[in-house]
Amino acid sequence: MLSENKIELIGSKAFVLSNSSMRIYLIRTAMKAVHLESMNEGEIGSLNFNQENGSVQCRVQLGVGQSDEEYIEFDDIDEDMMGVLRRVLEQSGFAQWSQDSSKFLPCPAGTFVKSADKGSTSCSECPPGGFFSDTLAYVSDQCKRCPNGTFVSLDKKPGRRALDCVACPQGTDTNSFAGFRACKCLQGFYRTHLFKGCKACQKEGFLCIDDYVTLKPGFWWRWYNDVYKGMYQNFTLNLRSSKPSIENNEVEYSFDLPLAYECPRKESCLGGLDSTCKQGYEGPLCEVCSPGYHKRLQTCKKCPSKSWMGAQLAITIALLLILVVVIVWTSVKKNRQSNNQRPLVDIILARLKIIIGFYQVTFGLLDAFSFISWPDSLSVIARYSEILQFNVLQMAPMHCLLPQLKIDAFGSLFAILVINIGAIVFAVVAYWVRKFMILRNDQLEDDDKSKQVSQTKELVYRNLFFFLFVTYLSTCSKTANVLPLSCRELCFTDKGYGCFTYLKSDFTVECRSPRYKRLVNVAYFAVVYILLIPLVSYLVLWKKHKKVKVTENESREQQRYISELAAGLRFLSENYTGTSWYWELVEMVRKVILTSGLILIGGESRAYVGLACVISGLYGILFAYVSPVEDPFENKMMIITLAVTFVNLGIGAVSKIPKENVPASIDPYVDTVTFNLLVVGANTLVIGLLVVQYSVYLYNFLKEWRKNPKWSMSCCLAMLLPLNDLQGELRGLVGRNMMRQQLQSGRIGMPSVTGAVKDSGAVDFALEEGDDESQDSRRQQDNRQSANSSRNSGSISMNDLGISALVVHPPQNGNEAPL
Repeated sequence: MLSENKIELIGSKAFVLSNSSMRIYLIRTAMKAVHLESMNEGEIGSLNFNQENGSVQCRVQLGVGQSDEEYIEFDDIDEDMMGVLRRVLEQSGFAQWSQDSSKFLPCPAGTFVKSADKGSTSCSECPPGGFFSDTLAYVSDQCKRCPNGTFVSLDKKPGRRALDCVACPQGTDTNSFAGFRACKCLQGFYRTHLFKGCKACQKEGFLCIDDYVTLKPGFWWRWYNDVYKGMYQNFTLNLRSSKPSIENNEVEYSFDLPLAYECPRKESCLGGLDSTCKQGYEGPLCEVCSPGYHKRLQTCKKCPSKSWMGAQLAITIALLLILVVVIVWTSVKKNRQSNNQRPLVDIILARLKIIIGFYQVTFGLLDAFSFISWPDSLSVIARYSEILQFNVLQMAPMHCLLPQLKIDAFGSLFAILVINIGAIVFAVVAYWVRKFMILRNDQLEDDDKSKQVSQTKELVYRNLFFFLFVTYLSTCSKTANVLPLSCRELCFTDKGYGCFTYLKSDFTVECRSPRYKRLVNVAYFAVVYILLIPLVSYLVLWKKHKKVKVTENESREQQRYISELAAGLRFLSENYTGTSWYWELVEMVRKVILTSGLILIGGESRAYVGLACVISGLYGILFAYVSPVEDPFENKMMIITLAVTFVNLGIGAVSKIPKENVPASIDPYVDTVTFNLLVVGANTLVIGLLVVQYSVYLYNFLKEWRKNPKWSMSCCLAMLLPLNDLQGELRGLVGRNMMRQQLQSGRIGMPSVTGAVKDSGAVDFALEEGDDESQDSRRQQDNRQSANSSRNSGSISMNDLGISALVVHPPQNGNEAPL
């Protein structure tokens, strides 16, 4: 016993322990610690802290930690002393035993005590990843670190020795500390398990950041259900946490990730885990317009005002009525003219047919290749070209007028079919009304009645078939848009389960739904209509052509005898040569292939643009070689339309190629100025030909008129209407003096058009004598005569329109007759 002793240290081997026990009492000494070396290789079983009355307050079992029986126990100690001792033990790596709060054990290997946590009474287990602890009662801010590029797997946690740290798996960064995972993923890799390898981010549309996958902008995906989506969101949140959880539902995402699809319009898809769409877009591939928006060339635009939609419809209807009036008026005039000329109605329809066909193809190409970033200037041209498609639902979207009414792809098909059927019904009603009025007219002889009925039927056929051919491409494209070949399959994963099939033109229509299977029968009916129209036209024209050949030696009157139906389809063949009467049907096939055919193929790559470009180029070469159009000016118009179509397809092919080695300062200038000017210039060249032709004529006319500025009705008539278009009328008027008869029948005496135009000095014309050769031979001969006359005398020939009897010459003597 050492009591009241100032001893501060007991030296090494101061006590020799035998097999028997020894009790050493240190009471009120200056010693602060007892060293085991003092016990001469003996073992101390326990150290007791006693009060003065001899009761044991603290018993320290030496060598604790080898088993639960070796511990430090506090007994019968006041609270203040207990708190002091507890803090001392905690800072020394001891923790309170869970079964008895008065006993403390040292933290075992694989655990540690956080030195920063005051008042902690438990050992913290080393997490899986880059941590281990091979020391008892280890006190630190964290466990010991594994070497760089190694980690402790989840099934081996906690790491109790350095050998528990194994090499990080494939796809991870082995040059850095593992952290709370099996090392971070390499750049461009992602993981679906915290403690397994990383996968290469090779799938299109995947964006790999912070060890997880999200969706790139411009792509779209759909989760199998909201549960899977929520689980992956929790997994990514856990990955980005400073101390990830190792719970089973957060350490791994065990399901397949969605399959990413490139959006047809990349700007519409914002990407991200939620696959967000841009404002105004929604649905699969962000291809569905939100309420309050309508689609135009694959772009969702805000609904226009009702007044603007009404104005568009009114303008379209007015233009259509004007066209009908002009055609009817010129048809009536044609019936009063000689049959040896090309009627004005044929000239109007032929050139109108070329212009409408070109702009319909332009719109169809931009619609079929909507995945291309077309120049804004070309998109504007195509947008206004859509008016020629007679797409009423585009000019006035029904869901913009009535939000509760949604028109899908089938609705658009029904609309165009209703328009076609309505035109047929209107034509039938108009014919029977007119026929009834003619038959009830008692002032007409039977022969006159029969003639007028025949003329009425021819007029109805011509206008009806012209309208049906104008809407033909639109009918083809809207039919192709709803056929099964136009469906696109979208799957949740690349394993092929959870798939849905939608129409590419309308992702609100599911191709496997009962509604689609029921309505697609209407599309099959439309296919029959599409095939029937050109087939009937070909048979009628073939019959007419065969009849002309058989009756080649008959009189001209007999040769011009044709049925009313053939006369109605005359606009399809009248501007072609005699051997190329069928060429309009070839042209129709080209248009259908470049628009509807490409919709059915459905390829969204540069290869399909190149295919269309090759087809267009080969057709242009064939057209230039055959030269099927008889009129030189119209032949020139057709060649220009084919060339511009080829240029537009070339622009589409170039637009798909990534920009390379173009300085940023030059590239915007080319795109916004030079390039757009070329695009607009090329696509307006077709109409520009007619405008320039009339402008040149008007300039020459006014130049001559200024030499003798006087007025007359015939002079104004010749100035306001293009002379090229009036040549057939003038020829007829000159030949029969119809204007003179009409003017003299009234009370106002006026000179004839012949005399007034000739006397004005602006032009001089003469009638050439004809023979009995066929009309085609006359046109070709007169074209050659016109060309020679233009070269030799500088005259202005009217034969550019295919009219052979009238040649207009400017005055040669410089003298003008007074008006």
